[in-house]
Amino acid sequence: MKGLAVEADVASLEREAVPVHFPGMVAHWPAVQLWKGPSGLARLAALAGDARVEALASPAEGRAYGDMQHLVLLGCTLQEFLDGSLERRLVQHAPLGAPKLQLYLAQAPLCSASSTDGGGGRASKVPGELQPLRPAPLQPLMTDLGIPALLQDIQLSQINFWASLSATRSSLHYDPYQNLLCVARGCKTVWLAPPAATPWLSPQPLTHESANHSPADLSQPDLRRFPGLARVAPLLRRFDVPAGDALYIPEGWWHQVDSTEGTLAANFWWEGAVSSQLGGHMDRFYLRRLLQSLLEQQKQEALAGLPQCDLLQLARGSTDRNGQQQGGTAGQQQVVTDAGPSGGVGEAGGPPAAAAERLSPEQAAALSLLEAAVKGHELDGPGSPPPALVTSVVATLAALSAQALLDVLLRLRRRSPALAAHLLLHGLEPAGWELLSGCMERRQEELAEEAGTAAAEEAVGAACEELYSAVPDRSALLEAILAAKQAFSRQALRAVLDAELAGCL
Repeated sequence: MKGLAVEADVASLEREAVPVHFPGMVAHWPAVQLWKGPSGLARLAALAGDARVEALASPAEGRAYGDMQHLVLLGCTLQEFLDGSLERRLVQHAPLGAPKLQLYLAQAPLCSASSTDGGGGRASKVPGELQPLRPAPLQPLMTDLGIPALLQDIQLSQINFWASLSATRSSLHYDPYQNLLCVARGCKTVWLAPPAATPWLSPQPLTHESANHSPADLSQPDLRRFPGLARVAPLLRRFDVPAGDALYIPEGWWHQVDSTEGTLAANFWWEGAVSSQLGGHMDRFYLRRLLQSLLEQQKQEALAGLPQCDLLQLARGSTDRNGQQQGGTAGQQQVVTDAGPSGGVGEAGGPPAAAAERLSPEQAAALSLLEAAVKGHELDGPGSPPPALVTSVVATLAALSAQALLDVLLRLRRRSPALAAHLLLHGLEPAGWELLSGCMERRQEELAEEAGTAAAEEAVGAACEELYSAVPDRSALLEAILAAKQAFSRQALRAVLDAELAGCL
């Protein structure tokens, strides 16, 4: 998303929660002009050269790691960082053969909310009142910067300064804050992956001091070491942010940043509306709701991934086999003669018996396959697993339309109530029942748009009543339906937990 309208506000940014590039947002900053070239570094030194900072040291050919395991910070003044004094001292005192180090001034506070600890902590809040920001040693640099108009009414947590005297690349991480990155000199290339990609990024476990970091590299993916990156590739976003531009990075989005030589930037952190609700007695409710949301997403993904089949080809193959074994295909021929346009459950308010008077060739083939599969399952005896073919046929019909599936099941009920009863009680896998119940809901929604809610409820209710009447013991049917749907939900929840908690411990 690039070039969002100037009228964009923080609430809409947080609600959409996707990165947004703002060309020219800070082009008016004095820093964009005053910090150019060698005189630009002299300007920084004149403003805050004596300020104490901590430079991040990393191998010259590697990445600037900000996680606690690899973090190496060297104290110096801003002047010593800018004029190369610190780098020369490192070279003089380095052991023979030691790799050359590069220095990166990262997350150096310009100012922070009064209650923070200098690490972007939570700001105290008074309703309707913005708390003043506490100046840090580098605060004089704000003379050439400013707070973007977008953030004028936002309680900021921290403003940071970033300086790359040589080309640098940060390690992959996410921040627990909303972030507006503003470049005053040079250019930054930002690679981003959404929070949904977390399970495939090999994040540090939650018990790690830097749980928001990952050893993976988005710009040069090592698929042998991190095979999950292959699934992340379609989700990646890249932004080139030159001087004068800004980039909004939503909280939780994974990002790594390449900076050209001499790049200078500032970023603004603030606590998002969602994060501001965490840390209290409602956290377990939020966790439960988040798990429910992930569960529903996983269920939909599982249903979308169900295998489908070529109904006509499978039915022809079944016919050929039956003909070889029995010397004829009378039963199959009877099904095929039913082919024709299908009706609709409750269309025009008609009774369900009038629905699906004729079946399409695909539906007729599906009916034939269901009958054969259910008969075979009956012969397999009690306790045998439901045939996978039934789920595949149901998934294929559901992909055609909800009506197509209901037509076939109603025809099965009318042709062979015993087979229909066995299918409902024993012949559907958990995913099949989830798909069937979803189709009924979908068909009711479709009819509601055509004929109104009351008519839709009556039509689909009548169809369900006819279908379920194949099972005399309604309590047994209800128990089977609930058990199947719960089993499907448990499978989906296990998949969610396996994926989301894989790197937590």
